[in-house]
Formats: sequence, structure tokens, C-alpha cells
Amino acid sequence: MTQIKYQDGEDFESWSQRVCAHEKAQALDNIHHGADPEQELEAMSHRVTKKLLYPVLHVLKSQPSNFDATRNRAEYDAIMDRVKLDQYR
Repeated sequence: MTQIKYQDGEDFESWSQRVCAHEKAQALDNIHHGADPEQELEAMSHRVTKKLLYPVLHVLKSQPSNFDATRNRAEYDAIMDRVKLDQYR
């Protein structure tokens, strides 16, 4: 599996578009060289999914073990309540 590294200043959306473009090119090359298109499409979708989930899962796994989901949910709800109220002022 080829690693597509972030470029300096690149956001997640740009990086994910590069990942998809790279994997599409790889899939088309594999099909050109005789791979079954249906199997290659399946393999490409797995590769893209794994690559796009990796940074998200890495951040989630690096959260401190004392993470308080209840407190954070309460903070989130309070922020969302303010946002909803601000929309109607």
C-alpha cells in the first residue's frame, strides 16, 4: 500500500482528493493489466477507506484515557444551543 503523505499546509479535504485520485489511477492501471474490474473496484474502495480513516482513528486513539464523554457532550450541547439561538436573533 502506497503512503500518500500530507503536504505542508494541506487540509484533509485536499489530501483525501489526492488519495482518491492516486487510488483511481492505480485501479485503472491494474484493470489495464488484466485485473477483474469488479474485484479491482472493491479493492480500491477498501484502500481508500483505510487511508481516509487512518488519521481520524489515530487522533481518536491518542485521546487521553481520562476523557470524559459526558462532560464533553454537555459542552457540545451548550454550544449547539447557543448556535441555534444565534440563528434566530
